[in-house]
Amino acid sequence: MALIRDAVEADWDWILRESAPIGGPKIVSQGFVHNLRDYPALVAQEGDVPTGFVVYQKGQARWVILAIRSMEERRGLGSQMLDAVETLAQSQGAEKLRLSTTNDNLPALRFCQLRGYRMRQLIPNAYIEAKLLKGIPKDEIVRGRHGIEIRDEIVLNKDL
Repeated sequence: MALIRDAVEADWDWILRESAPIGGPKIVSQGFVHNLRDYPALVAQEGDVPTGFVVYQKGQARWVILAIRSMEERRGLGSQMLDAVETLAQSQGAEKLRLSTTNDNLPALRFCQLRGYRMRQLIPNAYIEAKLLKGIPKDEIVRGRHGIEIRDEIVLNKDL
C-alpha cells in the first residue's frame, strides 16, 4: 500500500516529466488548456520512490481530475489515488468529481467505470481543437493506445 500525500515543490519536475505519456504538462479538456503546474496534486509514494500522481482542480460542488498516472498499472495505485482525491473533495463539500479521457484510452474507460464513474458526454472531434491548442498540425493523425486514432473526448462523472 502506497502513502498518498500532497505534492510538494520538489515533486513537480517529476510530475511534469511523467505527465508526458498522458498528454501533459498542458492538458486540454473541453476546449480549455490547463497547465498542470497551476493545480494541486497528490503523489503516491512507496518508500522514497514516487509511484503515481493525480492532479486536480478544486471547485465548490464539482472537482475535476486533470491527470492521473500510476507508474505500475494493475497494482491498486490508481484506485488508491482516486479514493484519496474523492475523500478530499468530499471533505471539502464537493458533490461530484469529473474527469475526461480520449476515445482511444480503453483501459482508462474500463478503470473509471469499475470505480463508479459514468460517461456523461461525448465531445466529437475535440482532439482536433486540442491539437491546435498544443501546436500539433490539424491534419496530423495522432494514434493512441491500440493504434486507435485520437479524435473524441469522453467526459465521466461520479457522484460523491
